[in-house]
Amino acid sequence: MPAPTSVMRIAAWWVFASVFALACDSSVDASLERKECTRNGECLPGWVCSEDQVCVRASSRDDPQEPAPDAGSPEAGGGITLPTPTSPASCSEGMACNGACVDVTKDADNCGACGQRCTGNDNGRAVCTAGACEIVCDVGYTRCGDGCYRLNDDPQHCGSCTFSCPAAQNGDVTCAEGICSSTCNAGFADCSGACVRTATDARHCGACGVACPADEQCAGGTCLKLCPAGSIECSHSCVDPKTDVMNCGMCGNACPAATNASPVCAAGACATQCNPGLSACGSACVDLQTDRMNCGTCGTTCPPTASRSHPVCAAASCKPECDAGFVACEDQCVSQLLLDQLMGRATCATIAMMQDRYMCQGMTNNNTTYCAGTCVNVTTNKQHCGRCGRVCEAGESCFGGVCL
Repeated sequence: MPAPTSVMRIAAWWVFASVFALACDSSVDASLERKECTRNGECLPGWVCSEDQVCVRASSRDDPQEPAPDAGSPEAGGGITLPTPTSPASCSEGMACNGACVDVTKDADNCGACGQRCTGNDNGRAVCTAGACEIVCDVGYTRCGDGCYRLNDDPQHCGSCTFSCPAAQNGDVTCAEGICSSTCNAGFADCSGACVRTATDARHCGACGVACPADEQCAGGTCLKLCPAGSIECSHSCVDPKTDVMNCGMCGNACPAATNASPVCAAGACATQCNPGLSACGSACVDLQTDRMNCGTCGTTCPPTASRSHPVCAAASCKPECDAGFVACEDQCVSQLLLDQLMGRATCATIAMMQDRYMCQGMTNNNTTYCAGTCVNVTTNKQHCGRCGRVCEAGESCFGGVCL
């Protein structure tokens, strides 16, 4: 029969093995020699699972040199009844994920299964409810599908998740207090949510809802009778842009005025029409009967003439004309004064030869001499001082026909 002490030790071993069996499943070796961890990596209280899946005392993990417990200590089962250990958090209601027990019914990182992570969005956070991922939107946002939106001012979800404000032509659409509205571009007015140009829209002429009759059009915000075919409305009037000089080709394009001509509009392009009796030479209107630069025909210029005359165009022909103070004498221009003095005593040719030398003497005053084609006073002229061709030096004056 075993000794009493041996009986107590056997009883202690049995109690320890029973408690350990409660914490480990059937796959765990419950002997004290090995102390293997459960499949879920669990051990009895005060013990931890090592890297080689063996249960060791928590203190021995930190200090491998800690001496073994006394034979009579509870750890060794030495004659002391072991208390029933408290079971750690069991995975019976959840799952073991990466060595930890998690509740897959509400863990957002392992929702429904290990590694199945819930994701949120810009305006909401992810939660796990009953093993299914959900999104909880931020304050002021409403969940629509997988997104969170402000139904109060979001044009794509205005008032409800499914309502999107229609696009606004000629403007920008907005949502305010869950109601769609539009902001029209410059020159357009909001008429029942549509942006229209009231200056030209026959259904909203001048103001929203003002419709023009069927036989009228809207121009400048006013209903006007429709213009006939080929004409357009300009400043509340119907005009022909092909011929109207004030609206040539388009409204407001006025043809410019021209010298000796009238502006015209031909086939929608501005041109000029010369006044009666004038002809167009290039961009100018000229009289071919008298214009010495276009004498008889465009571009025909009258050539230079003899001394004391200039060319003129008369009756579309070029001819010389005597300068002022000279008259025609046969085919030459002679001084009117000299001709009057020598009338009947010299021929026209003789008068022409004499006038260069003597025409200035006695005609104006006694000091006048004909020099270089003109009459000069040789008593005071610095270029002809005393006689023709005598030039006074710089700083000198001509006085009494002498350079001083």
